[in-house]
Amino acid sequence: MLRKVKSWLEDALVKMIIRKVIKRIEKMKGSWKTTVLGLLAALGVLFQQVAAAIDGDPATVFSLEVAIGAIVTALALFGLGQQSRQKDVSSEQELAARNK
Repeated sequence: MLRKVKSWLEDALVKMIIRKVIKRIEKMKGSWKTTVLGLLAALGVLFQQVAAAIDGDPATVFSLEVAIGAIVTALALFGLGQQSRQKDVSSEQELAARNK
C-alpha cells in the first residue's frame, strides 16, 4: 500500500513538473531553444539527486550537501539558458519578443 502511494506521488510530481515546463515553454519568445536546453540540464542535475533519495538502495545515500550543490548548479544552468541568446536571433528580435 505504501509503495503504491509513493509511486502515485512520484508520478504526480513528475506530471506537475512537466505541465509547468510546458506552460513555461508556451510563454517563451525569442531565444526559447537556449532556455529549454538550460532547463533540461537543470532538471537532469536535480533528478539525479531525487533518484538517489528515493531509490531505496542503501548504497546510494541522500546527502544534503550534494543536494544543495545540485540545486545551485541547476539554478546556474537554468540561468545561463535563460540569459543566453541563439545565434540566429538578433538583439533587436530578442528585445522585441521580451517587450510584447
